[in-house]
Amino acid sequence: MSTKLAFTLLSLLGTGVYTYRHLRIIPMQTLHETLLWTIRSWWHRYPASGDLVNWDIGPFDGMEDYHRRELRIMDAWKFLTPFFASRGYFLYVRNLDRGILDAPSWPPPSSESSQEYPLARRFRTPSYFVFLGTRLWAVRDRLGRELVIKLVSTTSSPTPEFLALQRLNTPAARSDPRNRTIPVLDFVTWGGLVFAVMPSDAMVWISAFAVCFRTLEDSVFLWEQLLEGLEFCHEQRVANCDILDQNTLVNLLPGDVTGYGVLDLDKDCVFAYIDFGFASVVPQDMSLEDAPLRHNLFLETRAGLQGKGSTCNPFEADVLLLGAMMQRHLRMVPDVFPEGIQLMERMMGLHGERVPSASEALRDFRTIKGKMTRAMLDHKFTSQIWNRRK
Repeated sequence: MSTKLAFTLLSLLGTGVYTYRHLRIIPMQTLHETLLWTIRSWWHRYPASGDLVNWDIGPFDGMEDYHRRELRIMDAWKFLTPFFASRGYFLYVRNLDRGILDAPSWPPPSSESSQEYPLARRFRTPSYFVFLGTRLWAVRDRLGRELVIKLVSTTSSPTPEFLALQRLNTPAARSDPRNRTIPVLDFVTWGGLVFAVMPSDAMVWISAFAVCFRTLEDSVFLWEQLLEGLEFCHEQRVANCDILDQNTLVNLLPGDVTGYGVLDLDKDCVFAYIDFGFASVVPQDMSLEDAPLRHNLFLETRAGLQGKGSTCNPFEADVLLLGAMMQRHLRMVPDVFPEGIQLMERMMGLHGERVPSASEALRDFRTIKGKMTRAMLDHKFTSQIWNRRK
């Protein structure tokens, strides 16, 4: 054997050993896909990480570092485009010049216009999608319907968000009219990552509090739905733990009003909770009172809740946070709605009494509603937000 041939064989062997050492198997549903995505990932130096942490921006050093991290995650989504297409989901295309995601050229958008939940009451075909977060991407399915895909978990270590979405999207749960959460249409997995597919209109509804409520009746309509939705989640032993204004939506698209203005409520208007990224999920046979205590940083920042500590029963924390949200939008009418204000204060535990459960709060709210006169319901709001500093 010549020296040159020996050197060539040793080089090939060394390359093979080096490659094998750095080869990471990408587990897929079939052997063919496993081989395909293992080789493709290795060839492209593994742009799509199997670690959820790497799908977040994380701590950054200046805006240049921030944009570098953001582009790295965008590259991961682009890398997965063929995979999602094989599942019938066609990703929007990033437009770096405009900072948005452009609609795919194919398939064409559906010509159907639906006003039925979970879609918005007035449907429009979007031509672009704002990049809202590193774990969220807009897609269009084979039928031309607008959807979003959200990274929610890994298969090896299911996150509370994944467990919550599974529990809230069983056939029985989805058939319950009290289920005021955004539906998950599909779960897809790639390389141990779990993605949830949801209607995109559900993600571009406007905040429930980005509109102006004209009368107390409008506000009562809102709070009854939110209390009812919270009761349902707690029956499923799911605590949201992140009940804030921005995480409650109404099914009206921003394009339906000039800016943010008066919302005409009707029987088709639906309010919903979103974002279960901080959720707590306990066994369904566990008493709510026995749920493990956990830290909730939002309790430290809500008006009226400071000093209560940040470690709390997660189901009680939901009621506390919803009470604090009610305070922000209802305390302006204490003379008109005194019993409602008293219930709100009980939900916030302002006077040292036991915080009611969501079911108890809903029951008491409906009792109060039943005693309201037409003059009370027709009371017009002169302001939308209570400021404790005024």
